[in-house]
Amino acid sequence: MTLDRLLEARLRLLEASGQIDADIAVFVRAAALDLAAAAGRPATDELFGTLCTHTGLALQRSRRGEAVSAWDVDHAAELAAHPDAVRAAKALLDRAAGELAVQLPPAEEQFVALHLAALERKDA
Repeated sequence: MTLDRLLEARLRLLEASGQIDADIAVFVRAAALDLAAAAGRPATDELFGTLCTHTGLALQRSRRGEAVSAWDVDHAAELAAHPDAVRAAKALLDRAAGELAVQLPPAEEQFVALHLAALERKDA
């Protein structure tokens, strides 16, 4: 499986513009492929673009010491209906911590989980 050309272009642009470091781009590419395979979905920009952008930017913000520590709204109640998305986000971000030495705060983790929950809702 490979990323579709639009998703690949998105990640190349984020990296080339300096918005995310090369190792974060590599990580996000691999994560998108793994998530797509696990979901039995194609790794397209339509399905994974927003998740990849926000995850990459969140990891970069955290690396720079600029991570979002709180949102205006706590999404825990909404995420309670999506335990698989919460588990997948935790696994993804634990992997990022191990591979990139970048830890996201709970607010950023919730945001990644929201993207994964939205992916669950999209038509196959």
